[in-house]
Amino acid sequence: MSELIQKYHLPHNSIRIDEFNFMLNCIDLTKESYFYEELRLLFLLEEIKAGKLKIFHSTYHNNLRNHINPEVSKAYDDCLCNPTKENAIALLNLKYSSKKTFKQVFNETVRDYTEFFAFLGLLPTYYKSQAGGDKKHFVSQRLKDYMSQKISLEQLIFDFKYRNSSKDYDSLEMYSITVRPYIIALKAIKHYLSLGYELINPRVISAIVLYSKSESEEKLQELFSLFIKPDISDFTCYSNLFESEKFDSICKELDRATLQLKPYLKETGYVGVQKSGNKNYYSKGEKDINELKFAKKVAFCNYHINGLTITPIVGKILYTLYFASYNNIKQIDESNLFDKNITHDDKMYILKELENMGCIKREKGIIYVSSIENQVSINPYTEFFDIEESNYVSNISELKFNDSPISVVKENKMIDDEFEKLRPLALGSNGPAYEKALYEFINKYFHIFSIKWYGANSTGKRLSDILLKAKIRDGSKNKQIAIIVECKAGNAVRAFDERKETDDIINTLQKEKNFGQIDGVWYWVVNGNSLPKIDEHGGYRGNELSKSFIEKLSTIQFEISEARRIPTIVTAFSFDAIKNYLKYLYSKTENIRSEELNKIDVPHFWRWSKKFMNLQYVMVYKDLGLME
Repeated sequence: MSELIQKYHLPHNSIRIDEFNFMLNCIDLTKESYFYEELRLLFLLEEIKAGKLKIFHSTYHNNLRNHINPEVSKAYDDCLCNPTKENAIALLNLKYSSKKTFKQVFNETVRDYTEFFAFLGLLPTYYKSQAGGDKKHFVSQRLKDYMSQKISLEQLIFDFKYRNSSKDYDSLEMYSITVRPYIIALKAIKHYLSLGYELINPRVISAIVLYSKSESEEKLQELFSLFIKPDISDFTCYSNLFESEKFDSICKELDRATLQLKPYLKETGYVGVQKSGNKNYYSKGEKDINELKFAKKVAFCNYHINGLTITPIVGKILYTLYFASYNNIKQIDESNLFDKNITHDDKMYILKELENMGCIKREKGIIYVSSIENQVSINPYTEFFDIEESNYVSNISELKFNDSPISVVKENKMIDDEFEKLRPLALGSNGPAYEKALYEFINKYFHIFSIKWYGANSTGKRLSDILLKAKIRDGSKNKQIAIIVECKAGNAVRAFDERKETDDIINTLQKEKNFGQIDGVWYWVVNGNSLPKIDEHGGYRGNELSKSFIEKLSTIQFEISEARRIPTIVTAFSFDAIKNYLKYLYSKTENIRSEELNKIDVPHFWRWSKKFMNLQYVMVYKDLGLME
């Protein structure tokens, strides 16, 4: 059994900084997005036009010029003489080797660069389970800032992290990774230099980077203690740490990681590369590594820091402080830190948490911005799951979160009486009867939803109780969200099993493959009258002995969001709370002719209402009062 288990790979073909910058210079910053195939064609054409393909990829150039198949050589000559899209497409589709077309070969390079660009937040791509060609890479504000030199390459790679919202894994276990590869590498090099080592084997650093699961000092020290001879030339002395039959392939993977790490580490100036014998080693750089400064705390998608959940509202505040500190801004006004409609209580709660984390100091009403080491490393384009949220966090666009009271246009006694008939079922112990009655009520009175009843009505795999499809107009885009309803009659919520519920949700979403693209998930837990009380701010405090109800809901939110790579919120309602919310929803939608819901017609819906997403993604309502 292997003592070390690798959790991720680096995009090892993105190794040339000159090509990195050349490709980014090819991007039209006025475009909203590119499909992957557009980027592949763009990069090939521009490299041919500028005579860069023969510099960046001399092997490609030479093989194409002198190919055994004259048709390939001619196609390449046609591109050199007349670099049009048609000629480039013809070249990409020709056989380059006995098994691969040139498109497949060039993919290996472009795929890693575009993946690296996405993970850096320059060309982020969102949504899981889409084929590569169907994914959009968005032109981000972060890319524009990098191209205008407002953000340095050093800051880009310091904020490069796993997990991130662009990375798509098959296993949920992979999303437990919380590391910044270049920070891990620099910490390791600094550690060994401080011990007096002048040369460090790059394989040692790559091993520490690839086998790290978190940035905790304790975990890093454990890895440092395994690699106690970092300057050793023969890495086979560490073969006992790995599965022996896989050691050769592991070494190759470490070398691939080194290909990616080395040029960018060297570019920072904190690391040098020195040859000894026939091997290259890391060494001291031009800059003093002891003066290296970076944010010690890190935000990741669906993450909690102290009592803060990284929602868009919290993320924007953390990013404002991080960016201010990076630019040596010492003071910040409350009006520049908080949205106008944030409540006084929320503001005080956040300020207290920021002070506890050391991000700010407050004296006589003045907010002082702490140094970069005390800030939270946050990248607006890798911590959130769609471009609207990311742009909001980056402070270049607005997301209006409604904080007004929930009110009905006109009290409807019929709706009130009809829903009251469900109360005995909700408070009783017959769960299937409750879910059936709720399904029939929603199906009868809400024409805006497409609805399916599963739960007790389904056979085979376990599924959630009810699935609603809602079409919405979110900002300038038409979207579709899935509302998944889980009914818990009587005291059933006390035995709430988040693992089972998560599986049921995933099974339900997978069953509805003809649902179309899902842009978000809203999970409702609809209870009788047994919901536990929680902190109104949703502060996430771990308990090693058992999970609280809010922690169970937070686990569901995390796992569904990560599994689907889309915005996900969770709301638990008591019977009275869901009754009042459905009364509100009916009053706002009974006369709507459009099939799409929007913020104007229905202010309190989905994530555009602070009732359902504010300082947290999870809300629990024992009561949800209405105003007429």
